[in-house]
This record gives sequence, C-alpha cells and structure tokens, in this order.
Amino acid sequence: MQLARWSSTYGKNNKVDKTTIKLTSKRSKRKLYIILIVIILAIGAIIYGLADRYLIEHVEIVVSDDQVTTDSASKGDGTKVNATYDDWNYTSDDIQIKIDQVQTGSGSDQITYYVADVKISRFKQPALRIRRQ
Repeated sequence: MQLARWSSTYGKNNKVDKTTIKLTSKRSKRKLYIILIVIILAIGAIIYGLADRYLIEHVEIVVSDDQVTTDSASKGDGTKVNATYDDWNYTSDDIQIKIDQVQTGSGSDQITYYVADVKISRFKQPALRIRRQ
C-alpha cells in the first residue's frame, strides 16, 4: 500500500520534472553566492576600518606661521625679516604675495574669483613640524 501511495505521489503522474528541480537549485546557488559575497564584503570593510584605526599610521603636518604674524620676525639664522601685510598683500625680503578679486559677467551670470600673484626671490624649504596622532 505504501508503495502505491509513493508511486502515485512521486512517480510518473507527478508534474514536477527535472528542469524545475535544476532551476530551483540554480536559484538557491545564486542566493548562496550573493549571501557569501555580502558577508565577505562586510568582513572586509570591518577589517579595513579596524586596520585604518589601529594599524595605519596617520601623520598631520603643521606649518608654523610664527614668521607671518609679526612685522619683524627673526629667521632661524638670527637675521630679521622685514614684512608688511594687509588683507590683500604680503611683502617681505624673500616673498611678495598680491591677491586680486576679479568679477566677470553680469546679472545672474556674474562670477567672482580670486587670483594670487606669488613672487619668490629666494626659495628655502619651510619649517615643518610633524605631529603623529
């Protein structure tokens, strides 16, 4: 009796054929691949975030602007720098900076931009301080 039930349920009379079973297994494999890729990407992002925080060395460079703020600051070799400056210009023995405001166009097409003219008479490497985080 059980054999007859099995053949009527799963046997030749059943409409499920091999192509339907193959399609279902392909879909499940595709879902499995997508899930694995998402998991691998998530783990990779977490590992990169941790490595960036704890293993990768971050360096911040701070440029000392002590010489700019005073009118006659001293250089590292003991000589004094004669500097004059305002909002749009800076002039010293070694460097001259001039900033111009330019407006072109009219109405809603008007554009404002700034141009800096920098003239250096003697170039030296600026004093840099490196601060590690």
